[in-house]
Amino acid sequence: MFDENVSPALVRCSAPPLSTDGAFRRNCLMIGCVARGRGRDVPHDHINVHSRGILFMIKLTAPDGSKVTIDARLVIRIRATVSGESGAARTRIDWAIMSLVKEPVEQVVPLVKSELPALATLTALEGRKLWFNAKQAVGPLPITPSQKQSGFQSSIKIMGYRQYVVETPDEVRSVIAAAGGSPVG
Repeated sequence: MFDENVSPALVRCSAPPLSTDGAFRRNCLMIGCVARGRGRDVPHDHINVHSRGILFMIKLTAPDGSKVTIDARLVIRIRATVSGESGAARTRIDWAIMSLVKEPVEQVVPLVKSELPALATLTALEGRKLWFNAKQAVGPLPITPSQKQSGFQSSIKIMGYRQYVVETPDEVRSVIAAAGGSPVG
């Protein structure tokens, strides 16, 4: 038996579709259906269902025109592409893998933020924005005098790498905390 709001003929699961409490299991994937989510009918090719309700897999476009499907809950960082990454891509999304997409950052961020409330933003040099999962960030971290001379005031660590930012350590601490993360110090 399936939720009345989802067409059961279109469900493909790697585990039993209902848990003991009647909720859909996390690893159910619905394909090509129309589901009722957030008070409206939502046609979507990929819908991930879990115990809290329907989560939408974000569908974007790869530089070659193919479709890229991203689980917003797994996003670690989003930023505009830089020279040499891909001429046709405008946004880089680091999640379970790294994905380059044609859509601009301004279009991608709201889609991810709707499913990942911990998405926060800081600023790199030249005003370039960096969006990151605050729950996975470590910071603020101190910087060296030479980094300070370059225009940075603080840094965070995500994906095992330091990201240098122009915000002060107190501002970084506030941004991480406001998004549900645990700032250092």
